Amino acid sequence: MMVAFISVMSYVRVPLPFSEAAITGQTLALNVIALLLTPKEVFVTMLCYWLLGFIGAPMFGGMAGPGKLFGPGGGYFVAFIIAGVLIAKLRGENYHLGRYVLVTVVAGLFVINGIGFLWLKFVTGMTWEMAFLAGVVAFAPLDILKCIVACVVVKPLRRALCVLDDMQI
Repeated sequence: MMVAFISVMSYVRVPLPFSEAAITGQTLALNVIALLLTPKEVFVTMLCYWLLGFIGAPMFGGMAGPGKLFGPGGGYFVAFIIAGVLIAKLRGENYHLGRYVLVTVVAGLFVINGIGFLWLKFVTGMTWEMAFLAGVVAFAPLDILKCIVACVVVKPLRRALCVLDDMQI
């Protein structure tokens, strides 16, 4: 279900005219997944997402294949796996909005945008400044907002999952 969720959220897409990467709903989905699942479940979810896209399933906003995963935006896909596991490990057992925001913004975004920016720089040959502007600065404001939204919506989602778990139909 979570693989489908992040795939669907990849279709929520705002292309940037000055960057090879686009603003998508994937980071919102990744944060929700990492705040709900165990680190192992996050790893398996994100690995399945990556592998399905690698073999050609249209997982990345209708795009797929090795060219997408190893192209200019490929660093973000690699970083999703690392950041997701890191967020799941650092979030704690009990919901706490402040800690969740801190973990998703500091741990998640630094990993995602850091790896994505470095990958973008080396794959495209952009200057350091241009890669930083296109790969980090362009995304940071909306990424922070997506982190906050994920942290707010995950509380009722956790409650709903607990209710469903207790029902064990």
